[in-house]
Amino acid sequence: MNRTKRTLVLGSIAGLFMISWWFIGALGGNHEEAMSSPYAMLFGYLFMLIGFVTVFIGIKQQRDKVQEGVISFTSAFGTGMLIVLVASTIYVLGWEIFYPNFFGDFTADYMASQIASIEANTSLSAEEQAEQIAAMQEWGEDYQKPLIRMGYTLMEILPVGLLVSLIAAAILKRKTAPEA
Repeated sequence: MNRTKRTLVLGSIAGLFMISWWFIGALGGNHEEAMSSPYAMLFGYLFMLIGFVTVFIGIKQQRDKVQEGVISFTSAFGTGMLIVLVASTIYVLGWEIFYPNFFGDFTADYMASQIASIEANTSLSAEEQAEQIAAMQEWGEDYQKPLIRMGYTLMEILPVGLLVSLIAAAILKRKTAPEA
């Protein structure tokens, strides 16, 4: 399998795996409660990390099957990032499908939660609270714009993928072929 096909397949597997928990939750009918639980973010990032195992697989296959056991850090990182970009695209598009169809109250619920936290923070002055609440309201308006929302969604996943690609490239790089 060539590098392009491998990155598309592995990136697609990763992306579909990462968004699967949104849709499984939606099918269960209790997705809003699940998504607003204190563990939702932890669970989401855990799914990202598990999905990005495909980065290690892709780099290792590139090194062992295509490049005869040798791969530079740069080449390994590039392979990893291609997988990450495919997975991230699926993740962003998945949220654009999921958000309006299954979780349309997300923005209002998130804003209400954040504003309640700001108002409960007694270490902030009334002026600081007002500034933070205004910023949260501006965020809510911006989040309704698809391109801005897509940017926010991309920034959830891309740093994780970048980190995984750096770690995988550092672990799997090899300057000389193993002796047979």
